[in-house]
Amino acid sequence: MNPATPNPSIHLDLPVREAQIDQNASPALTLDFFRAALVTSFVAGILPGAWMLLLQAGAGTFAVAPIHWIQIHARAQVMGLLLCFIMGFGYQAFPRFRGIPLRWPGLARASLPLLLAGLGLRFAAELVADTWSGARALALLGAVFELLAVVAFVVVVMMTGRRATTRVAKPGATSHAGFVISAAVWLLISVILGLPEAWFLGGQSGTSDLTLNRSVWEPTLRDVQLHGMVLLMIAGVSQRLLPGFLSLPPDASGRAVRWLPWLNLAVLAEVVGDSWVARTDAPLAWALREVGIVILAVGVFSILVPLGIFSRRAAHSPPRPFVLSAGIWLGVSLLLQALPPLNSALFGRGASHGLMDAARHAFTMGFAMMTVMGISWMVGPALSVKPRMPLGPLRAAYWLLNGAVALRVGSEVLSDVYPWAYGVAGLSGILALAGFLFWAVPLWRCISGPLPGAKWAKPTPA
Repeated sequence: MNPATPNPSIHLDLPVREAQIDQNASPALTLDFFRAALVTSFVAGILPGAWMLLLQAGAGTFAVAPIHWIQIHARAQVMGLLLCFIMGFGYQAFPRFRGIPLRWPGLARASLPLLLAGLGLRFAAELVADTWSGARALALLGAVFELLAVVAFVVVVMMTGRRATTRVAKPGATSHAGFVISAAVWLLISVILGLPEAWFLGGQSGTSDLTLNRSVWEPTLRDVQLHGMVLLMIAGVSQRLLPGFLSLPPDASGRAVRWLPWLNLAVLAEVVGDSWVARTDAPLAWALREVGIVILAVGVFSILVPLGIFSRRAAHSPPRPFVLSAGIWLGVSLLLQALPPLNSALFGRGASHGLMDAARHAFTMGFAMMTVMGISWMVGPALSVKPRMPLGPLRAAYWLLNGAVALRVGSEVLSDVYPWAYGVAGLSGILALAGFLFWAVPLWRCISGPLPGAKWAKPTPA
C-alpha cells in the first residue's frame, strides 16, 4: 500500500469489501466538517462561555450573563461542534460500516454550507434581537437552512443504508444501523422543533416570548438533541468502534437491538414529560419524565458496559481514558437529570436552574466532548494520512477538561445555595478553554493541508 494514501482499516474497524468504496467516500468532506466544528465551537461556544462564566463569577449570580449570548453558546456547542462531528463522521463511517459507496455525494457536500449558513443566521439574529425587529425573520430563515442541511444528511444516510448490497457477518456489525437511523430521525425532529423555537427566540430580552422559549421549548429541544440525537448516535457508533479501540471482543448477545425500541420510547417519555412539567408541574408529568430517564440510563449502560468502557481488560490505548471518563460523566448527567423530585422533597426547589445546567454540562462537556476527543485522536490521523497526534497535548486536554467539568458541575449544583460557587465556575471556563486548545490545535494541524490522494486505497489481494 502506498504510504501516502489513507489506510481504510486504521482504527475504524471497517468491512473487508473496501473495493466497493469509491471517491464518494473521500475524507475531504469529513475533514471539512471537523474543521467547521472546531472553528464554530471556539469562536461562538468556548470563548463566549468562558467570558460569561467570568461575568457570573464577578457578579455572584447567573442573571448577569446576556441571555442571547447564552443561546449562541449553547447552539454553537450542540449544533456547531457536536452536529458537525456527527455529520462529518457519519458521511465517512456509515457507508464503510455497510460496505457500500456513499449515495448522493453532491447532496452530502451541499449540507455543510447549508448548516453553516443556518448557524450564522441564527447567531446574527441573537446579536440583533434587542435592536432590530427583523430578528425573528432572520432566526426563522436560519432555522430553515439548518432544516435543509439536516434533511440532506438524513436523506443521504437513509439512501445509503437502503441500497446496501452487502452485510458484514460479524457480531455488532449491523446492530449499530438502527441506532444511527434513530438518531437521524431525532435530529430531524430537533430541527423541525427549531422552527417555532426560532420564532420565540427572536423576542427581546425580558419579553414573554423569550421567557416562553426558555421555560417550554428549551428543555424539550435539549432532550431531543442530547438524548435522542447525540446519545443514540454515540451508542450506535460505539458498537463498531469500541471493540477495536479497546482490543476487546464485540458484544454478540444482541442486547443492543432489543434495547433500541425501549431507548426511543424512553427519550419520547422524557420529551413529553419535560414539556408537560414546564406547563403544569403535574405529578404524573414528573413520573413520566422520571420513568423515561431511568429506562434510558439502564438501557444505555446495558449496551455500553459489555463493550468494555469500564473493563480492566481493555487495551491501554490513548482513547481508553476518554472512554472511561465519558461513561462516568454520562452516569453523573443522568443521575442529576433524575434528581429534581428528590430536590423538591428535600429543599423545595425542584428542577433548579443550577441542577439542570449541571446535568447538561456533565453530558455535553463530560460525556459528548470526551467521546469526540477520544475518537478524533484516532480518526483524524487515519483520514488525513498524518502521523498520530502528539500524546502530550492530548493528556493535557484530558486533565484540563475533566477538571473543568468537575468544577463546572459541582459549582452549578452548589450555586443554588452558595453564591461563592460562581467564582469556582469562572475558573472552570478558563480550564475548559485551555483544554479545548490543547486538543483542537494539534487536531487542526493534523487534518489541515492537501490530502495526498483522492481515493482510499484498494485492498491488496491475498
